[in-house]
Amino acid sequence: MVLSPAFASFGLFVNEYDRNDQFVALVEKHLTLSRAAGGPDARFSLEPDELKDMVTRIRRGEREGTDNAIAGIGTKEDITEALGTVHYGPASERERENIFFRPSLWVKKAMKKGEAFTLENVRVARPHHGLFPKDLETVLGKNAATDIEAATPLRQELIANP
Repeated sequence: MVLSPAFASFGLFVNEYDRNDQFVALVEKHLTLSRAAGGPDARFSLEPDELKDMVTRIRRGEREGTDNAIAGIGTKEDITEALGTVHYGPASERERENIFFRPSLWVKKAMKKGEAFTLENVRVARPHHGLFPKDLETVLGKNAATDIEAATPLRQELIANP
């Protein structure tokens, strides 16, 4: 199953795996023609020239390594500091309202009690009502604790052997 016709032209398939079960790195970034035009995503969206620079730097990093990819924008220490640390949950009270828009794990096909969780029946989607996407690898191969309807947020209590 293909993510979209546009992604198909790049050979990208659902669940971040291609036809040969090789991992595909996928970058999601918001794009706007102009931040000045406004909109809810404008402040963290890239404009076309910034997107082009990002793609160029990613490709350079793949070929030549991180040092060459970040040349001219900062040191490794600058980048590490800018990346910060992993934190699950809202970073502030203001961000608490954004939790709803974060992705989580969902059961995408109806499952019977005892059936194993696989990439065929679990997906990452919005809104945030289920487990974090980071939990996907630990969920795969475990079994459903009960029958589960399609389009159900995957929560811990639905896993028989957590």
